[in-house]
Amino acid sequence: MNENSDTHHSAGTHSRGPRRSWRPWRRATGPGEGWNLRFESAGTAVPAALVKDSPTLLVAAVEELCWRVATEGWRARRPHRWQRRAYAAWRGQADWLEQKRLRLADMVDDALALN
Repeated sequence: MNENSDTHHSAGTHSRGPRRSWRPWRRATGPGEGWNLRFESAGTAVPAALVKDSPTLLVAAVEELCWRVATEGWRARRPHRWQRRAYAAWRGQADWLEQKRLRLADMVDDALALN
């Protein structure tokens, strides 16, 4: 009987677990050529290299983030329909957010047309 194989597991040593293989094609992606910034307001993704070289797209990226946070907050504050004044004010904010989205989409489209 092989003593090493029996004592290895009974001595409380940890096994290696499943073997992981290294795959260079599955490495983590970071800010590089293949990394895109998603502009939900415009419904498009723009390469990060293009964004970092365009002041307009950098401003649009910050405004996009602000718009997304405002939209999530707006959705979370939805009042009941029977609260007519609160619901009307909430709907008014939806119109403002939609106008903001349209301005952002135009900004992104204009910046991409220039590049």
